[in-house]
Amino acid sequence: MGPALRNGKKKVGRPKKKASTTCYKCKRTLKTHQGLKKHLARKNPCDKRSVAAREEARKIARRLASKAYYIRKKKGISLASWRERMPLTARQEARRRADYLANL
Repeated sequence: MGPALRNGKKKVGRPKKKASTTCYKCKRTLKTHQGLKKHLARKNPCDKRSVAAREEARKIARRLASKAYYIRKKKGISLASWRERMPLTARQEARRRADYLANL
């Protein structure tokens, strides 16, 4: 006996399709399609160029911080006096100002 063919009634309405839950950029699988939308709309994108840029920025910041730490320790300068001597960049000042205003 062969497989039974089913010729049921056609369903009414728009055909339902399951939305994808896998990110097309980083291939990460999320639980729901809403989670995927949130993942794609986040501030730091997950495409390869953005990830590489963030990694490079972290590498530069880490090197700069370790170099400053080494110089401070070698010359015996405290962190407070180091911060008095070394002015902040415009970007650092803007970030500190934003953090200060956010905490008010």
